[in-house]
Amino acid sequence: MKTRPILRALLAALLVCILLCSAASSEIHVGEEKPADWDQRDLLKITFFEEVTDEAILIECGGKVMMDDAGHGPYWQRLWPYLEEHGLTHIDIMYNSHPHYDHLEGEIYLVMLTDIQVDGFYSPFPEDYPHRLQKKAVKTLKEHNIPYHQLMPDEPFKLGNAEIVMYYWPDGQDPNTLSGTLYITFGDATIMIPSDLTGPGQKYLLETYGSKLKCDILKIPHHGLGRLVTEFLPEVQPQLAIYTNYTKSTEVCDRQLKKYDIPFMHTSAGTIYVETDGSDWYVEQIPHLLDKKAPIPKR
Repeated sequence: MKTRPILRALLAALLVCILLCSAASSEIHVGEEKPADWDQRDLLKITFFEEVTDEAILIECGGKVMMDDAGHGPYWQRLWPYLEEHGLTHIDIMYNSHPHYDHLEGEIYLVMLTDIQVDGFYSPFPEDYPHRLQKKAVKTLKEHNIPYHQLMPDEPFKLGNAEIVMYYWPDGQDPNTLSGTLYITFGDATIMIPSDLTGPGQKYLLETYGSKLKCDILKIPHHGLGRLVTEFLPEVQPQLAIYTNYTKSTEVCDRQLKKYDIPFMHTSAGTIYVETDGSDWYVEQIPHLLDKKAPIPKR
């Protein structure tokens, strides 16, 4: 009886099991009670604010705060009272994924019309990018002495103990395909925020990074307004998807998610909180959290 081939097969199977276990994703708990000592742990907290087709995301880790886009101009009237109430009037990093009104204009208004303090403004776009809103943003930042930092493709940076890298297609032909994609790692937990990245940009990410894109939670690109590239979800393999949109606009993308049994949530139903200690994610949604004195513009 030849035992060596059997032994090799057993060792190979064991190695596969070890690799699978080491690559295992963090567990996601939706609507479940957090452990009693949760708030005493080092946490990464991400808030997807209640909105329809605007995008405003707050990222907190280790006492550091990052604002990722802030919706249309009037949206600041919803965000600012929340930020004030929670003592978040100092932003370490204000990040803009691309100069479109439903992402950048609210950031300009926050700087212009509130007492918010911003240490630095990050964007994949050069200061002189030829877009009217970009010019307005740069002018506003200079008036308030806020330094502008252009992030380069694959440039890493930290927020507390969270590791962040920005993926970017330098040959994109419009602001959407040029959108910066944030990939955030905290312990074993991962989340990807591809902003408004459309088909050609999604293909570039897949061809360039492949399995590196795998994440626990995915913010659906471009509000879920169009069909994702066919290979995108099988490569990324999220356990949960989040739309910055409302349900009737995402039916095509919904079908793609359902095909792979990926649960999803919409910010139109309320603000979505996601938190992780690097091992587990806890997710909850709170409706009507923000003051609605300034309705989001219809498009």
